[in-house]
Amino acid sequence: MDPIRQHYIKLARALALSAALTLLSYAPFWGAFPKASAQSAISESMQELIEEARDGDEDAQYELALAYDQGEGVPEDNVEAVKWYRRAVEEGHDEAMLKLGLMYDMGQPGVPEDNVRAVKMYELAAEEGFLEAMINLAVMYDEGQSGVPEDNVKAVQWYEAAADEDHDGAMFRLGEIYYRGERGVRKDKELALEWYEDAADAGHAEGQYSLAVIYDEGKGDIEEDNEEAIEWYTLAAEQRHAKAQFRLGRMYDDGDADAEGEPDIEEDNIEAVKWYTKAADQGHLSAQFNLALIYDYGEPGIPEDNVEAAKWYKMAAQQGYADAQFNLALMHDEGEAGFPEDNDQAAIWYRMAADQGDEDARVNLLFVEREGNG
Repeated sequence: MDPIRQHYIKLARALALSAALTLLSYAPFWGAFPKASAQSAISESMQELIEEARDGDEDAQYELALAYDQGEGVPEDNVEAVKWYRRAVEEGHDEAMLKLGLMYDMGQPGVPEDNVRAVKMYELAAEEGFLEAMINLAVMYDEGQSGVPEDNVKAVQWYEAAADEDHDGAMFRLGEIYYRGERGVRKDKELALEWYEDAADAGHAEGQYSLAVIYDEGKGDIEEDNEEAIEWYTLAAEQRHAKAQFRLGRMYDDGDADAEGEPDIEEDNIEAVKWYTKAADQGHLSAQFNLALIYDYGEPGIPEDNVEAAKWYKMAAQQGYADAQFNLALMHDEGEAGFPEDNDQAAIWYRMAADQGDEDARVNLLFVEREGNG
């Protein structure tokens, strides 16, 4: 064989072998790439959807809009999403009405916020029975938005529609509106009580709390009823409602009597501390202070504990509560709660209380400063 020809044959074989080895070296990664048939099937499926949408199929238009909205099967594109949602709306697709309303309401890259269009879409969707549209519409009219003035009459209309669909937040807000008689809606405490009760029965914590306050304080034509108040405060408090926890603690702290002077709430310091602590742990200022007082002086069943008292005074003081600042200063001034007497710390807290108008703190600050200079 011609030596030159033999050389080229060997070279060709070497190149072929190298190519084969290169392909084999990638073998473990073949599974990472989609099969061509599956990829083309996805593309064909999406193309079919696009063609159906272009032919006026409202479901296809909605599905295509959703695909662009979420970036599924096509690149995410808010402008295209709006275009196809709008076409679906024009064909009467009710879910597209809600989705388009949400896009205008929130605003998206490429789709500026447009409250007027959002309201229009929400109204269409609400008329079709979409609860989310009803509540969003009610809130927009309730609070007012750019281009959408406050309108409590319309807000009430849509809150009532949402409440009829068992939305507990709508029930609660109706209670507030009728109880206060807000902007163009007549005050009606009986109707307010009904809505508060509906919200409370549905498990709405703020509704339970508001109902408890009404019974606790005996507002309007509603007589004070401590048993009802405790029942609703407890239900709200068990949902970690801090104000309900505080008020429940206070009822057990103070005790109460009925119209004949008979106690209908027995004073219970252990229950008071339990609920004050739960509220205090959530940062409730008055709960922190009342808890500190109980530990500072001690109560039946709760021994005096100056360390706990100082801890809760400090938490309330750091939130700007003047009485807590004064009492904490006094502890430093007199060397209580395991603190050594510390005029500098006492002066800091007296000064904070004095700056809020506490006259006793101002006087004590003068004495502390004189001792420091003496």
